[in-house]
Amino acid sequence: KWFIFDGTNDKINITNSSSAPGTGDFAMTSWVRFHADATAFNWDTRSGTGQTQDGLALFFYGDNNNEWQVWTHGASRIAGANNSVSLNTWYHTVVTRVSGTTTLYVNGTSIGSFSDSYNYSNDDISMGTNVANAYYLDGDIATLRAYKGVGLSAADATAQYNAQKSKFGY
Repeated sequence: KWFIFDGTNDKINITNSSSAPGTGDFAMTSWVRFHADATAFNWDTRSGTGQTQDGLALFFYGDNNNEWQVWTHGASRIAGANNSVSLNTWYHTVVTRVSGTTTLYVNGTSIGSFSDSYNYSNDDISMGTNVANAYYLDGDIATLRAYKGVGLSAADATAQYNAQKSKFGY
């Protein structure tokens, strides 16, 4: 089972989730697939757009780039390679901070990382859009999980992908 987003106005907002990790370790995992070549958010934990520094976001930078982006503190901190995301294909994503390093894993493989001592204080989560209700997802999200106080290692990310991949066509 998964949530279906139509790319125009579908979203899920989780408020007061008590999931804000502050400066500690964390992880956000999900399965996602995109149906349109347009920028779309998998999830966003920022309380506002622009230079907001209290959360981070994972999104698909479409519009012919077709790459992953992790955004926080007013800039992209991790960017995947151009054309690394195919439409209508499920991807297992993990954004995790362990001991001050945040890493994006896709299907168990590291896409990139950055040194991260930011204080993520917002505990709201938007799925299928960003916090400004723009860049709606035309696609699907399954099994979103938030871990507070513990990050996932490379082995953990790979193990989660391997444990679930048969359900998503791998």
